[in-house]
Amino acid sequence: VGSVREALNGVSIPELDPVTMNNAEIARAIDSASFCTFRYSSSGRPVLAVTPDPTESPADGVVKLNGLLVLLDREASSDSLALRADSIRARVTFRDSKPAVANSTDRLREAQLIFAVGTQLRAGYLGYYSCNN
Repeated sequence: VGSVREALNGVSIPELDPVTMNNAEIARAIDSASFCTFRYSSSGRPVLAVTPDPTESPADGVVKLNGLLVLLDREASSDSLALRADSIRARVTFRDSKPAVANSTDRLREAQLIFAVGTQLRAGYLGYYSCNN
């Protein structure tokens, strides 16, 4: 687990993408028995993980950048799942009309992740969101 500064040190920001994590990395970072994830493909590993209950863990989410796990805090949003840490922003929106964080089902939901680092990078990724309990 590292800071945003450590994760961004020495990388080319325009080439930075969230990379896959395994369940052990996610559990170590957000310390939660259950979590929701965004993945690039339906069978791929997660690139973003969040706690379904923000009171359950010291961090609300995690993303892996440049080999480091970066902890994210939830931001208020009525139409999406929004997270941030310093200059990093992650926003998940859904193609269906259900609430942004639904933790009662394992089914995959089609979603879009918008990932931004300051004003230097803004990228969108189509993928899938699901929760485990």
